[in-house]
Amino acid sequence: MKINGLLIDCSRLLERHKYYFRLVDFMADWGMNLLVLHFTDDAGCAVKLPGFEQLAMPHAFTAAEVRKLIRHAARRGIEIVPEIETFGHTRCITDRKEFHHLYAGPPGKQLVFNAIDPLNPETWKLMGELLKSVVRLFPSHFIHVGCDEVNLTEYCQQRKLDADQVWADYVNRIFDLTRGCGKAPMFWADHPLHSPRIASRLQKNVMAIWWNYSHLLKVSDLKRLQKAGFRRILAAPSTANYSMRFLTPRRQLVNVRKMAVCARRYRLDGVLNTVWTTTRYSQGAMYYGIAYSAFAARHPDGTLCAFNQQFARKVFGTGLTRDLAAFLNGWIKMDIHYRVTLAVMKKERLERNFLDTLEKTRQVGERILPLANKYTPARNRAIWEAMALAAKTAWVCAAGALLMNGRKLDAARKQTYNQFLRETRREMSRDWDRTRFPDDPKKHRPQFPSPVEAAQHALIILRHLPVALASDRDPRRASS
Repeated sequence: MKINGLLIDCSRLLERHKYYFRLVDFMADWGMNLLVLHFTDDAGCAVKLPGFEQLAMPHAFTAAEVRKLIRHAARRGIEIVPEIETFGHTRCITDRKEFHHLYAGPPGKQLVFNAIDPLNPETWKLMGELLKSVVRLFPSHFIHVGCDEVNLTEYCQQRKLDADQVWADYVNRIFDLTRGCGKAPMFWADHPLHSPRIASRLQKNVMAIWWNYSHLLKVSDLKRLQKAGFRRILAAPSTANYSMRFLTPRRQLVNVRKMAVCARRYRLDGVLNTVWTTTRYSQGAMYYGIAYSAFAARHPDGTLCAFNQQFARKVFGTGLTRDLAAFLNGWIKMDIHYRVTLAVMKKERLERNFLDTLEKTRQVGERILPLANKYTPARNRAIWEAMALAAKTAWVCAAGALLMNGRKLDAARKQTYNQFLRETRREMSRDWDRTRFPDDPKKHRPQFPSPVEAAQHALIILRHLPVALASDRDPRRASS
């Protein structure tokens, strides 16, 4: 496979800039060769694009800083590809007063799938200028133009237009603008995958990215893209996405391995692991999933034990000790689904299957958390501490959600839970300040206020978990 890559989301929350240099070094150590910088989305723009500095969020990369990062990556054999959203996920543009008239999504202030007006000539001019600015800054062969999760339903219904035709015409125009800048376009292939009419109308001389984040993925989806005529395809799994919290669970490792197998079997251009929405996790806890993706792309039939042995040696500088092996095998079972954290925020009851999974998570946590103090890495202690903190946070979330749903804890577990709740709130806050910008308001509140958005913020979730009371009074009333 030509590409063993990673996408990092720096638009929804920007890390301290030194992190991206360390990330490049980590990727190089694991044989990865391409980093997609997802620097625009509804939440903001993480780069001060020349001529469009007004779009940039606080602490955004300057042009000089971007060039420095690109040079560093090139020395490590990694190409940095910019992703600029050009259709949906464009509220960082259309929320601004001067561009608000270009908003074409559903009305209202809530964050929903949206679009920029595909028929307005101002949009075409704006996108052309934005692409030229990106080209002047990024020397990469590709530009990723996004185009996923676009909602044109009401826009086209009001105008009695064919939404598939409008979508295909606009995206083809974006492809032409990209080629006019001397670059090869990449795009997310969810719309042509789900609409044969779009697939038939769309240009095929592009890099289509088949993204699927489920461990139950269907190879038939890939075959549909190939049958539609797309010859260059990247398989995009995910080790951090909407469905998980705090750490990479086993089901996402299965997703990565299956996508890597498909990439090899069907001769795709490679694998692009995706890491989304930084607020859901501690920065250092993501290295495990990133390394696994790099390993799986090169060894799709490799075992988890073989990977853990490499991870112990390459990252921590030790062998895979019995305690470390037990911790890692349990760590990926600390599975907190997004519906759990949404129920915490809404103070709603969970279905039985989620409660059973949470009970297993709690039990696994009680086995592996003591192991965190029995292993000492020879290097990269910060990564080890972040992984231990992620497991502790997952245990606290599981125990707190069980309390909110009427599951009782004995007195000893209540005491441990209350202690860990206090500690994780404090430790996650400190971790944020060490690795992120302490003055970023997203530390305390979501940018788009709603329970759905709040349920994607680890620190906010922790603040909404209840304290375990001595009595059996409903703990959903005891949040602090």
